[in-house]
Amino acid sequence: MQERWAGRADYWREVIERQGDSGQSIAQFCGKEGVHSSSFFLWRRKLGLGPSPIPAKQGHGSEGGTFMKVTVTGEEIGAGSSFCVELPSGVRIHVENGFDEESFRRILAALERN
Repeated sequence: MQERWAGRADYWREVIERQGDSGQSIAQFCGKEGVHSSSFFLWRRKLGLGPSPIPAKQGHGSEGGTFMKVTVTGEEIGAGSSFCVELPSGVRIHVENGFDEESFRRILAALERN
């Protein structure tokens, strides 16, 4: 049984490394590779290869919350820009110009609870 797990772990380590080198989003990469993004996230977490949450400092963020590393790709976000947020679960949120900041915060909070 351990040999079987070790073989899978080696396979997923290689898949996760290739995705990182590809420059593609996880969803794009998994679609092209024919693997489920949920399996990708599961193995990335099992192997300790995913982005690690950083504990919030007292007085910053929500009580007991965590901060996640954020990578900005493409052009810098400026006033009047739209952007896309991809959560660790693979959910993507496209935010258009002129979005309501409070509504966006509520949506993110609801997604974090689930």
